[in-house]
Amino acid sequence: MHYTFRFILLSIICLSFPASAQYKISNEAEYPQNIATFTKFFKSSPANSFIATAHKGESISLDYKSFHNPKAMASVVIIQGFSESFFKYQEFIYDLYQNGLSVHIFNARGHGKSKLTSEPSVHVDDFNHYLSDLNLFLKHINLDKNQPKLIFAHSLGGAIASRYLQVFPGQFDGAILSSPLIKMKTPPFPYFLAEAVVSFGDSLGFSESLAVGQSLPQNNWTLETANNQSKLRFEFYRKTSYSPELMPLRRAGATYGFLSQVFENSALLRQESEVKKIEVPILIAQAGNDSWVVGEAQNNFCDIAPNCEIFLVEGAKHEIYHEADIYRKPYLNKILRFINDNFKRP
Repeated sequence: MHYTFRFILLSIICLSFPASAQYKISNEAEYPQNIATFTKFFKSSPANSFIATAHKGESISLDYKSFHNPKAMASVVIIQGFSESFFKYQEFIYDLYQNGLSVHIFNARGHGKSKLTSEPSVHVDDFNHYLSDLNLFLKHINLDKNQPKLIFAHSLGGAIASRYLQVFPGQFDGAILSSPLIKMKTPPFPYFLAEAVVSFGDSLGFSESLAVGQSLPQNNWTLETANNQSKLRFEFYRKTSYSPELMPLRRAGATYGFLSQVFENSALLRQESEVKKIEVPILIAQAGNDSWVVGEAQNNFCDIAPNCEIFLVEGAKHEIYHEADIYRKPYLNKILRFINDNFKRP
C-alpha cells in the first residue's frame, strides 16, 4: 500500500511537468537517418549574402541562410562561435525549426568566405564591427515585427550578443547564451599575463599575425581533443569540414588583434553598469566541463543581469549544442521551454 501511494504520487508529479516528448529533438539512435533529413533541410535554403561593415575601406560580403517557418512562434538569429561556419549548425537549426521557430544565421566576418588576413586565421580590427554587422544583417532580413526576436549565441557569439544587447537595447526580446565567452580561459598562462602579452604584440604592429600559442587549421582533429563527446556528431562534422566544398572555409588560430579586441570587449561587457543594461530575459547554458570559458564569470554576469537564469549541464564540453544526447537533450529541452515560457505565440 505504501509503495502504491508513492507510485501514484510520483506519477502525479511527473505529469505536472512538461514531457520532453513534446519537443522534436533529433537523436543519436537514428543518426544516419537524421543526417539525411537535416542536411536536406539545410540545403533547401539557398546561401545568400549581405554587405557588411567595410574592412579597411573595402567592401565585405557575408553569407547567410534563412529558414522561414510559416507557423513560427518566434524568430531566432544564431551567432556562431570562434572558427565556425553555419554548416556546423545544421542539426541544431533543424531542431529549432521543427519546434516552431524561424531561424536565421550568418557567417561572421573573418569566417566563411570572408577573409581578413592572408592566412586562415581569425582576425578582427575592431570588436564593434561584429555589432555593426549584426545590425546590418537585421536590417537586411527584415524580421517579422509581429513575432518575438531572439538571439542564440555560442562562445565568441555569446560575447558578441552580450555586448550587442548592452549597446542596442530593444532589438531583441530575449537571448540564449550557450557557453558564452564572458571571460576566456588562458592556460597555461594567468589571465593577466596572457592579456599583457597580447596587448604588447598588438601594440608592436603584429595585429594580423598569429598570436603566440595559436596554430592554423590542422588535420589531427580527434574526438579526445574535440569540444564535444558525441562520436557520431564529431565524425559527421569532421567529414563535412574536410569536404572539398568546405576546406576553404576552415579557420583556426587567433591573431594578436583579435585577442586584443576580445580582452578589451570582455572587460567592458562584464562591468556592472553595462550588464544591468540588459533587461530582456536571458538563459545562459553553462557547460560543466568547459575548457575554453570561465564559468564563474558567467555566474557573476547572470547575478547582475536583471532577468537571467543559468542552466548548468554537468559533464558537457564547450559545444553543448553539438554534444552527446545525454547532455544535448536536456539542454535543448531547457532552451525550448525557456522560449515557450517567455515568448508565447502571438
